[in-house]
Amino acid sequence: MPNYLKFQYVSLEKPTLPIHDDLQNTFLEYAVQDPTLRVELQVLPMSARYRVIRFLHAVDQAQASSHFDPAHTTLKLMVAPEFFFRDDTTLDSYQDVTLVTQIYATLLRALSTPQYKDWLFIPGSVFWHSLINGVPHYFNTTLIINGGGHQVAPGQGRTAQGIRVVGAGVTTQKALMSRIDYAVGLDKTAQDGALNELFKPIIGDLEWRRDHVFSPYGKSDSQGNPLLVGVETCLEHVQSTQGAQIGLIKDVERELQSLGQHLPPLHFQVVSSCGMRLNPASLHIRPNNAYALLCDGAGGGTTGCTTVLYGAVNPIQYNTEPLPPLAVKTLKAPGLVPLNLPATFNTELKIYKPEPL
Repeated sequence: MPNYLKFQYVSLEKPTLPIHDDLQNTFLEYAVQDPTLRVELQVLPMSARYRVIRFLHAVDQAQASSHFDPAHTTLKLMVAPEFFFRDDTTLDSYQDVTLVTQIYATLLRALSTPQYKDWLFIPGSVFWHSLINGVPHYFNTTLIINGGGHQVAPGQGRTAQGIRVVGAGVTTQKALMSRIDYAVGLDKTAQDGALNELFKPIIGDLEWRRDHVFSPYGKSDSQGNPLLVGVETCLEHVQSTQGAQIGLIKDVERELQSLGQHLPPLHFQVVSSCGMRLNPASLHIRPNNAYALLCDGAGGGTTGCTTVLYGAVNPIQYNTEPLPPLAVKTLKAPGLVPLNLPATFNTELKIYKPEPL
């Protein structure tokens, strides 16, 4: 198990507000070498296919950058915003969980090769719905891929503290939707799948929410401690399913404490969002060499998107200034043309300098 001395944050900024016509971005050329992967891509509908291709293209562009740190002692952590995968024909959601599975499996195949063993990917979320008695119920599934195709050894599925150990990858389900998650002017929060009686006992369960925190198998910090990562999707960062005005991870910590248990502080707290800012009160990161990362696809509706990287100073106070990126690269994709907004927002790749781990 490698001990990573540093980590490098790579963000893929792509506006994901539902007011964007994403068809402009279907002209991206990208050579996929793996014949099996090419077949899998062709099975996907055009919207999903080009989003997978766009993400893989960005990974290659990051590796080709002069600011990329190729050292095997540097962990690369790449994040895309919430709703990176959503239907561009309806500006709403994909239908059926089958497509979610196909998107995840295709990314997993592409990123499970040895060349990505020093990467951790969070390619945003997939917005989809399932018809229940003819009525769509909405879900938002965040994708997590532990690069390199790691497999968890038998009996090592949990750490000593009960944290889930993730092998090749995993998904999490957003515990609470926001009214702005749907097509413009349509508030469908009453159709949030997490509120449906079929799914509420699962998505609201403490253990289910606890698994928003995980340890990527085969990855440790400079002291040999297994890395601990927490992922929150947008509203989860400031409001838990229990109604408390704190983030999901902090609320899980509070609940575990009431049961005499403990949620260890994290090396990374990642927020993949569309209309969110980092909230210091919601952070649960270690006092040193730990980071809060935001990749947001809204940017207040004016800048297109926002990327933030904070480092911990001590257990109470956090840096107020985001760390600046080394490089900003506008990708070959032509960018999105927002409907009813005056500007064109590019798809940009941001690469940050390696930070101690």
